Parts: sequence; C-alpha cells; structure tokens
Amino acid sequence: MRADVAVPGILVLFAVVACGGDVSSGGGPGCGGAPCGGDPVGKWTIVQACYPPQGFSSPDLPPECDGSIRPENLTASGTYEFRPDGTMTFTVTTAGTVVETLSDTCVRALGSLDTPTVACAGFDASFRNFADPASPEYDPAYAAASCAYGNTGCVCRLTRAAVPVTTDSFYSVNGTDLLDGTGEGLGFCVSGDALRLYPKTLDGAGIVLTRTR
Repeated sequence: MRADVAVPGILVLFAVVACGGDVSSGGGPGCGGAPCGGDPVGKWTIVQACYPPQGFSSPDLPPECDGSIRPENLTASGTYEFRPDGTMTFTVTTAGTVVETLSDTCVRALGSLDTPTVACAGFDASFRNFADPASPEYDPAYAAASCAYGNTGCVCRLTRAAVPVTTDSFYSVNGTDLLDGTGEGLGFCVSGDALRLYPKTLDGAGIVLTRTR
C-alpha cells in the first residue's frame, strides 16, 4: 500500500473550505436548502460553511473510513465574482486544521499489510512533506502536518496557514450545477441575496455567500 493513500481525503476538505466560510457544525446539508439553480452573476462575500457533525467521508477512501475527516478551528474568508461573460474570480484566505482519524479497520481497508502503527508512520512521512521546505511536495500554504498513532487509531493533522489565494477561471451553469473551467461542478441555489453552494464530493457540506452591493 502506498503510504500517501490517505492524503487526498484530507485535502478534499481544504479544497471545499477554500470556497467557503467559517466552518460550523449543524444547520443540515448545505446549511439548509437544496440546489435550485438561478443566476449567479454578481459579487458575493463568504459568510458561512457547514459540515455534518458526524464528520466527512471522501471518495478517495473506502466505506470503512466514513466519517474520518473533521475540521478543527477551520475558518475562511473572501469573495467570489461571477461575470456575465462566463469568467469568475475568487479570493479566499483559509486557516486552521483538518484532522483525519484512520481506525485500524480503515487502515486494513486501505490495503495495508503492515501493522496499524507501521502504516501510520508511513502516513506521517507523507503528510510531513506538505510542510517541509526541503520536500518537492512542499506547499507554503501548510504550516504543519503530521500523523501519530493513538487510542483511536492513526490521527493525521494538516494545518493551513492564513495565506490568501486568488484564482481566475471560467464557469458555466448547467441546470442546478455550477461548473468551473475544468468541468468540476457544485450544486448551487440563488435565493434573493444568498448564494448556496453544495460540494458533491462531501455529503452534508454547504457554503453560504451573500451578495455584495
């Protein structure tokens, strides 16, 4: 088993929150509501993101790892702008920690032939690369990364520094889906001055933005 097999799951949540706001539990899927489509053109400010209290799962991980990913003191702020010509710009600053707890059952389901403690040491080596300036996988957006084995299994922590990121891209609307320039989509709903985004890779996640006048 590759030692980095568990890494993508924890990065998915950072990718989602990079589109979202202060992360808080409760509020139901997407902080309420459901995809309804609409016209996203305008300037929007991030106000909130929600995640399910039971934790996140990831398509990169088997069912035995469901609920293994949880935000911890994770915040984000920023703006989105969708223009009539199909271009968009978003500037987002995220900070905080995401915790991924891999139980022994989860580690075995990942295909490990090692003991859970040995497998966890491999995950630790992979995670540390993100915060190690000497590693080719180093990303200055990450302030710390590590895994350690404990009573609940292998607990991996990835801490993001408060680094603002601006991205320019294209978008299109397909029914209740908002697609970016790569064809990746979010469910969305525009209602009055509120825009809600519903990531498809994390059940129960949602992002709320308010229109900037």
